[in-house]
Amino acid sequence: MVYASNVFAVEPFAHPINRIFGKNHLAEVKTFTGKGKGAPDARARKFQLDIVGRAKKLDLEFPGSTFEKTLSTYGDDGQYLALVAGPFSNLSSDFGVLVDFLARVRAVRLLNTWETKPGQALALNRQILVHKFGHLVTLLWARLILGRFYDAVSRIPFQSTSGTPGFTESDDAFNFINLNQGGYRGRNVPGA
Repeated sequence: MVYASNVFAVEPFAHPINRIFGKNHLAEVKTFTGKGKGAPDARARKFQLDIVGRAKKLDLEFPGSTFEKTLSTYGDDGQYLALVAGPFSNLSSDFGVLVDFLARVRAVRLLNTWETKPGQALALNRQILVHKFGHLVTLLWARLILGRFYDAVSRIPFQSTSGTPGFTESDDAFNFINLNQGGYRGRNVPGA
């Protein structure tokens, strides 16, 4: 959730207004592996339709509930910030809205401490945030791909320590990083 109901655009960054200012927004981060121009934005639109449909279905399923009404109190009539990341750091347009919002807030803070032009402060903060978001999304995709690889193909032979006398799985300090968990150990890897 992006809490921005008490954050208002101030000069010199009041126009054009960013839709995040003055409202609380629900945000969802999604990945998209498809191809094509505008694919992350299409995934974001589909997600938004699914959320609205789910709220309507819950209201029908539980008479007297207010799922749809509550959803509409967030953002612009229930509009999520659907942050969709593609495999080559192609991002949905909501990432741009979020970066613009954060850059404006950071630029106002920068103007309070440095003597610089407002446009330069905004540009500097936008550049920093685009750089950071780009690196973050790239690293997250790399981690996702490696995680799926380790789930599909385990390169470490499975060694059970359960045969050790007096040893329990809870005694193993590294049990949470078991690369063999869920790993496919056959000769043929599906999808490879």
